[in-house]
Amino acid sequence: VDADLYIAYTPEGGEAALRELFPAARALFPQRGEDLGSRMEGALDRVLALGYGACVLVGADLPLLSPGHLEAAFAALERAEVTLGPTPDGGYYLVGLRRPCPCLFAGQVYGVGTVYEQALSALRRAGASFAPSPPCADVDTPEDLAALWWALRGRDTATAHFLEKLVQGGGAPRGSDAVSEVCDQ
Repeated sequence: VDADLYIAYTPEGGEAALRELFPAARALFPQRGEDLGSRMEGALDRVLALGYGACVLVGADLPLLSPGHLEAAFAALERAEVTLGPTPDGGYYLVGLRRPCPCLFAGQVYGVGTVYEQALSALRRAGASFAPSPPCADVDTPEDLAALWWALRGRDTATAHFLEKLVQGGGAPRGSDAVSEVCDQ
């Protein structure tokens, strides 16, 4: 994707390892804020303050994220102030802004199945223009990991190979319940 990469990380102290993982990153900076919303808002605001016309933020739990997801998000920001990419569990994996949008983060409750809808309601109340990004599954629970394992079985990707080793390391369990058992250990 033709975009500059910034990494907002936590906890502090892990920058050297992240630099190795993301050598193309323009900069790395620690997350600031008391909760998830304030940390997301702070990271977006910090990058937008550098003069960019748009910024897209994603989490680190997105093994199925593709360049297409990011390209679609930047395309959505060409026609709206805000974009969100929904997840199957009612949250969102991606938030993109053209300018700071405090209403999106103020008073939000995260970790519940209505996060995406809460965010849309906040945007409507504030009169902010919105264009959706395509959905993508994140990995929050053992069940999500099991679904990912089933979705990637037989594929020749680093993630598929890693999950296969994880499952086999747990005694070659069968089915999604077995993947959950491996994750619970």
